[in-house]
Formats: sequence, structure tokens, C-alpha cells
Amino acid sequence: MKFLRFKIVLLLFIMQYTVAKCQTSAPNQIGTVIINGDTMQSYQAKPILILPAPVFANNDDLKKFRKLVTNLKVVYPYSKLGKTIFQDIQRTIDTMPNKHDRTVYIKTREKELMSKYQDELKALSVTQGQLLMKLMDREVNKTTYEIIKETRGSMQAFMWQQLARLFGSDLKIGYDSTGEDKMIERIILLIDNGQL
Repeated sequence: MKFLRFKIVLLLFIMQYTVAKCQTSAPNQIGTVIINGDTMQSYQAKPILILPAPVFANNDDLKKFRKLVTNLKVVYPYSKLGKTIFQDIQRTIDTMPNKHDRTVYIKTREKELMSKYQDELKALSVTQGQLLMKLMDREVNKTTYEIIKETRGSMQAFMWQQLARLFGSDLKIGYDSTGEDKMIERIILLIDNGQL
């Protein structure tokens, strides 16, 4: 009989400890709310983005959409990283007193970044590269041409623009979230929200 009581007391202790532990470790718990004299826990749920389902005219459009989703999942992290790197470079450049120091710093960072990301970026397809340029404009609000012009100068920007045109691309292409890039914006919102 004593053993049975011991088991019950131990079980109650474990249950009480577990309940107390669960109540104190709720990650989204904001606090408590008193409604009509009754105290309730208050939680913040993650918002859910609800968009109307895209309508496709035919299977080819559906395939293009799926390909766009795949390409954005590859390229979008690079645009976020590019934004961080660009802002870091801009902050550092803004503190430098003369043009020579800025040039040396930019060339050093360029070599560092090329050694780190060159193989990954070379593996991108032409379509993914064009998406990356648009997404960089979305992230930093400057076209790729403007970024090159600010960091490397007008001559380098002109040279890279001519090279891009040779391959059927344009560094001056911008991002239009309400126009031609509406579907890209929709997919990015879904990716950011964890729904894709």
C-alpha cells in the first residue's frame, strides 16, 4: 500500500512539474488577459498570408510558374546576402576620407567575395542571373548598373553593361512589384512567410 501511495505521489509530482515546465516555456506567450474575472493566457500567432490562387491559361504557364518558384528559391538568398554585403560596404565607404582608400577597400572586398562566392554564382543560369539582378534592385533600390557605377566607377559600369547586352541581358533593368514582376513579388511574399 505504501508503494502505491509513493507511485501516486511521484506521478502527481511529475505531472505538476511537467505542466509547470510547459507553461513557462511557451515561446509565443505574450502574457495574460483577464476577461470577466477569468485569467487566460495570451499568445501571438504567426500571421498567415492568404492570396487568391494563381490562374494559369494552360500547362505551359503552370510550368513557367513552377520554374520561376524554383529559380527564386535558388536566387533569393543571394539577394538577401547581397543586400547585407552592399550595406556593409556602403557604411564602410562612407567613413573613408579619400577616394584611394575607398578604391583599395572595394578591390579587397571584391577579391574576398569572388573567392568565396564565384563558383556558386557561376553555376547560376542566365535566367537566375537576371532574376538576381532584379532582386538586388528590389533589396537595395538600385539597379545593378547603379551599384557597379557607385562602387567601381562609370567606365566599369559601361563595360559590364555592354557585356550583359552581348548575352541578351540588361544591368539597368529594374524591379516593378506592381507591374511585370508582380508574380515574383507574390512568390517572394510566400517564401518569406514560409508558405513556399
